[in-house]
Amino acid sequence: MSEENILNILNGQVMFDYFKQNHFDKNGVYVPFNEAMCVGEAQPDIFSNQFNACRCEAHHVTIEQYNQLTLKPLQTLFKNQFTRIFLWFDDDMFCQINLLTILAYLDQLNYKNKITFNLVNREFKIIDCFEFGVQGYDEIYKQVIINRCMPENINLSIMKNGIRLYLEYLKEENEITTYIKQHEDLQFNSLLTDLLITFPEYGLGDTQYIQLIKMNRN
Repeated sequence: MSEENILNILNGQVMFDYFKQNHFDKNGVYVPFNEAMCVGEAQPDIFSNQFNACRCEAHHVTIEQYNQLTLKPLQTLFKNQFTRIFLWFDDDMFCQINLLTILAYLDQLNYKNKITFNLVNREFKIIDCFEFGVQGYDEIYKQVIINRCMPENINLSIMKNGIRLYLEYLKEENEITTYIKQHEDLQFNSLLTDLLITFPEYGLGDTQYIQLIKMNRN
């Protein structure tokens, strides 16, 4: 198999930079998926003009900024010329909703080959590996991201848990907002640090927690 037929999609720029610095980019092409699909609204047709405009609104960025950060790095994916695809994501909610989006996009492309999902830990080391087809993930994406409901049939238990956390996260009152309201005595930065430590399974970063704190403090 020639190198150009192998595509590795990484969850975000941080992972991409780590791989690049540690010379892991020897087996095919590596690209980052710089998104946070657990935040804001989306559209059914992934990477369509409507989808891109919707995601710009979700992130409060211009289409030029979204193109530079998210779409430009994915140009090799959009060419759809790969016979082997590896997806590198960890098990938290943030990553699993991003993973679902990529699987759904490949399903929308009618990608027939199996993909390999490398489950990685926080140090980007592989802790498990799964191989499966992408058929059916477009429907799961629409049920979860568009209709905000729990699908009945999800083969990946890791993704099932990620979706469960996502649907919890979307509630106006959830375990994170409850924690914020119960710790009003904490300084802003101390609370931010506490949230990062207390809820690692959500995979949220400073940006998301800062917004949640501002929304849930008087």
